[in-house]
Amino acid sequence: MSQESAYIQHIICTKAFHLHKILDATDNGAMPSEFMTHQVNIPSNEKGYQVLLSVWNIADTGNAFYQVSDINVQ
Repeated sequence: MSQESAYIQHIICTKAFHLHKILDATDNGAMPSEFMTHQVNIPSNEKGYQVLLSVWNIADTGNAFYQVSDINVQ
């Protein structure tokens, strides 16, 4: 089964539970490469502890992969 991307999102959440979408990308259903990187711009006022949620929605199914990371923005 192929797993083409419908779209990918990266969202940060502050300690106060404010959500900020920092990347919303689509690749028009293309098959992703083995290694993928994204450059994101975190708002300058979002320093310190953050939670990063990354969502990869699969184009040919209703499924998605979720990754949550604790990050410290300097």
